[in-house]
Amino acid sequence: MFGIDAATLDLVRPWVARGELPALGRLIEGGVVGPLRSVPNMITPAAWTSFATGCNPAKHGIFYFTERIPGTYDERFIKGASRAIPPFWMLLSRSGVTCTVVNVPMTFPADPVSGVMVSGMDAPGVDTPGYTHPPGLAADLKRRFTNRLGSDSGPGGIGHLMLAGSLDAALDALTEKVRARTDLARYLIEQYPSDLFALVHTEVDDVQHYFWAYMDPRVPGPTRAQRMRYADSILRLYREVDRSLEALQDAFGPSLVLVLSDHGAGASPGVEDGLPWIHLVLEELGLSAHQTDRGLLHRTSRRTAVALYRSLNPRLPHPVRRLLRRWTPTALNTVKATMQYHLDWARTRAFCRGAAGDLWINVRGREPEGIVEPGAEYDRIRALIREEFLALREASSGEPIVEVVQYREEVYEGPFVDRAPDLLIRFRDLVLSGVVMRGKVLRLPRQAAARPKDVKSGSHRPEGLLIMGGPGVRGRVDLAGAALVDIAPTTLFVMGHPVPSYMDGRILTEAFTPECLAASRVEEMTLTPDGGGPREMDYTDEESAVLTERLRGLGYI
Repeated sequence: MFGIDAATLDLVRPWVARGELPALGRLIEGGVVGPLRSVPNMITPAAWTSFATGCNPAKHGIFYFTERIPGTYDERFIKGASRAIPPFWMLLSRSGVTCTVVNVPMTFPADPVSGVMVSGMDAPGVDTPGYTHPPGLAADLKRRFTNRLGSDSGPGGIGHLMLAGSLDAALDALTEKVRARTDLARYLIEQYPSDLFALVHTEVDDVQHYFWAYMDPRVPGPTRAQRMRYADSILRLYREVDRSLEALQDAFGPSLVLVLSDHGAGASPGVEDGLPWIHLVLEELGLSAHQTDRGLLHRTSRRTAVALYRSLNPRLPHPVRRLLRRWTPTALNTVKATMQYHLDWARTRAFCRGAAGDLWINVRGREPEGIVEPGAEYDRIRALIREEFLALREASSGEPIVEVVQYREEVYEGPFVDRAPDLLIRFRDLVLSGVVMRGKVLRLPRQAAARPKDVKSGSHRPEGLLIMGGPGVRGRVDLAGAALVDIAPTTLFVMGHPVPSYMDGRILTEAFTPECLAASRVEEMTLTPDGGGPREMDYTDEESAVLTERLRGLGYI
């Protein structure tokens, strides 16, 4: 199993046709290929956990990198261990199937698989207990791959390099991370043979977030010279990942190969994935209000704090950054808190949290300072938001800017639906210059509309990709209707394991030959979801500071 975070058929198909991605091309030529529908919010933690469990986020419980602290509007980081459903590799391990799992997001601490596991991006670092299973593997990997298991929170992380204007260094760093993980994976394949091997490369997602503007003329910002120089930056990472796929296929030997992504990619609708536009519309509707009594001194201090953080943070030596995280986590988090939107809750009926298009109603009795009455008023505000956002038009083209507005109960089902936003707004594939609302043209203030070099230009899209090839897989078939939650039950089927009845996904039987299906038994088992038992859930202040720095550098917060 070969994961390419955010890979999209919109890019893969034409590049395969040009011969740019030979390993993927061979799989497509001899196997099945098609889009893979992501989870509703298209966010990495929710998506990869749905991949692992076969369940929607309202069943496994993970929607974001964070969760709300009860009784407040504040948030705290969560680990993959907080999932309420076991991943498919644990089901297989309990049945004696050996598994190797590498860098799947939201897998910290590592699960006690029958085999080996290296945690994903929610692990603070290689020295953190729980980074690998078995525990001693971390020291072995660190010794063998010295200086190649770097953290995205360090000065060599892509976000910090982009902040410093070091675009070439950022691309080199991403390329090296793919190569290092490929070498690590080959070592694990050689030293720890397994029945199932699963790996995820996250660097394609990173490069698309930061370099989409250089290949898409709709996105403002880069000069003509910059576009010419960096137009192939995203292709460069796809090529590297394609070489990794070929190397790991050679190392593992003949087998069924499944390539997938957790969501697709495209141009961002604007700064912060369009979040300021959503705030602007909510304010125009009288549903959201910023605090107005903080004064000039506070506003000046806020701008100064943000400027100092963004300017100095990527340039500080790594030891200094570690000391700051260790000695002043509270102060660091306080500075970062100033970067959030300051809302006047007494006048705010709807607000964004978690993902740019995720809207919450400030419900009385549910939220700490809620003002919207449950029932009729709640229903009226949700209906108003849906109607008004679907009616918005782009100022230059006149085309609709919102593809869909969904209520949470329309897309989520499970015991954790209360963790889901009240509405989900998904933009169309466009770049906004202005918004027409009720005949009035809305534009962002110049400061909010600017695209500084630390702002992402690429965003997520609802359809990732699925490519399968090998024994038992049909040849040269276009697959339709597959979803991310289908991967876990399909994997269990391939490995001869019954599929739990609680899974939302289905076995993709249309991907397999009649002979394969006839020889295999499609079984369903009644099983009570078990997340694997209680494990330490909270991060230390220093670990939280590491994750804050990493995710901010990657553009997630």
